[in-house]
Amino acid sequence: MRSGSSFARRMSFDARSLTLSALALVAASHPAHAEVEVLGFVAARGSISDAPAAWTDRGLGRFLEGDADGDAVFGIGGESRLLIEASHGLEWSAQLHLGARVESSAVGRDVGVVEAFVQRRWFGTDQRWQLRVGQSFLPTSRENVERLWVSPYTLTHSALNSWIGEELRPLGVDLSWRREFDNQRRLELGATVFGNNDASGALLAWRGFAWHDRLSYYGETLPLPPLASLGDPAIFGDQDDNGTTPFGADLDGRPGYALRARWSTEKQTWMLTAVDTRGDLGLHDGEYAWRTRFLLAGFEHNALAEGWGYAAEALGGDSRMGIPGLPKAHIRFYTAYLLASYGADPWRYSVRVEGFDIDDIDQTIAENNEEQGWALTLAAIRYAGPWRLGMELLYVDGRRPGAGELAIPLQTGGEQLRFEARYEF
Repeated sequence: MRSGSSFARRMSFDARSLTLSALALVAASHPAHAEVEVLGFVAARGSISDAPAAWTDRGLGRFLEGDADGDAVFGIGGESRLLIEASHGLEWSAQLHLGARVESSAVGRDVGVVEAFVQRRWFGTDQRWQLRVGQSFLPTSRENVERLWVSPYTLTHSALNSWIGEELRPLGVDLSWRREFDNQRRLELGATVFGNNDASGALLAWRGFAWHDRLSYYGETLPLPPLASLGDPAIFGDQDDNGTTPFGADLDGRPGYALRARWSTEKQTWMLTAVDTRGDLGLHDGEYAWRTRFLLAGFEHNALAEGWGYAAEALGGDSRMGIPGLPKAHIRFYTAYLLASYGADPWRYSVRVEGFDIDDIDQTIAENNEEQGWALTLAAIRYAGPWRLGMELLYVDGRRPGAGELAIPLQTGGEQLRFEARYEF
């Protein structure tokens, strides 16, 4: 972080400190009227997979479980999430979203902060302004529409939202405006200025797309594949040996931004979001500040109603880094999914089809980071009081030519059968 950057000094703070301050602000402002809500879940999971070694084990496998020999792997794990919200009426609120997990790979953190923010709302005739300060998900996902950024459709997120959960969660200031019209029509516009997200792009470029529901915690370092360029001082050998930290100290003092628009009717929602992290492409204490830019379009039709509903998202952009005159990395990436879901209380059945592609356009001596493929997900979820029981079959056909340089099969996808029992409170 540059000592001369006032923005970096303002933005590079710990999310936990932010939320404690936010909770204290709400409580101190309205001590007699503040309300506190606590909710969350505890989940136990099991899976069978035949994919290559998992990316969490420094492989290129697309799942959280995998084996270098391609044999079937049995995995078990668990997760708990907790949301604490303090509010005063509809105007003031502060949220702290925490996570804890047990997984087979000893990477990252077992306990951490997912989101932490304070927000203020102002209401007028048929309109609302909202100012939010802190770290939170951009409200883009058409899958993860429940609180705690949970999907009611599948156990595993799409490639698109798996990546969002890994590498994109702005920490900054978000301002939005919403206008209500007749017949339940609604227009919302929003803008975000953020920092502390400069490493976004490293996983996507050097590992590729993955499928899971693992959310990166603030300050958590995730492993990168054992690429030759990451061990060569003449290429990218100065990258942190431990991996990449998607959400941590701001690296370059340059704020990123996001702009979004949403149009909703009684049964449909249309969204368009533009994001630019504005990384300066340089190396800062073992981490590159990637410049990642993309457009994300989303659509939803009656998705959570009884009977059939549909949701879709498409993402396209590029990510790059590298000091001028030296080796660099530059990719263009695309992914999209279409999800159909059928609700018949107490069951919900969902099918999701998606495609993905990464083009390597840097033309340097480093590895080939291209990949392409498609995926199919079939899921059934049953609700029984506070319990949610789910089963899912996921198939990924994904080829990555650069895997051959690591003596890994070019087919880095596979099949995964997953089960989950979740208790919600």
